[in-house]
Amino acid sequence: MVFFAVAVHAAANDTQTVSSPDGKADIVIADGCLKTAPDRVVRGIYLVDHAAFKSILLGMSIPRYSRVCWNHQSNRVVIWDAPDNANTRLWLATRKAGQWLVTSVDFGSMLERAHPTTRTDNPRGYIDKAKWQREDCVTLSGAEDGTPWKAFINFTEANYTIDWK
Repeated sequence: MVFFAVAVHAAANDTQTVSSPDGKADIVIADGCLKTAPDRVVRGIYLVDHAAFKSILLGMSIPRYSRVCWNHQSNRVVIWDAPDNANTRLWLATRKAGQWLVTSVDFGSMLERAHPTTRTDNPRGYIDKAKWQREDCVTLSGAEDGTPWKAFINFTEANYTIDWK
């Protein structure tokens, strides 16, 4: 994968590609070793837009648990990553007029606002699954410190809102 070669050396079996339903974009999750630290494995998470011939680096992590959920129209995608010593990271991406808008959501703060009484000194929240309810609304579910939660992310023209249940 050329777009990842600058940062790491990645073997083909260390790469996972999740294509959009229309096949015009991919989320690529590639693991490999840093050139400067060959004993350290890192993960790059990319949004690849085939029509625009470009890739967008969403984040660098360590290999553990990364997931992707596209909507049916291929114009919205939710990506989450749970590296070992940190809370889950969450990205929301929307394609409009051929351009991708990517928003990084502060997952820990999101949980703290929703459940302030369940917070501990070292919270460990995670996303278990995502399911699109409509083309502009996705449900995320998971747990924080053993307490289950569910969030509904409603995409709007300019942003998103999160409702809790």
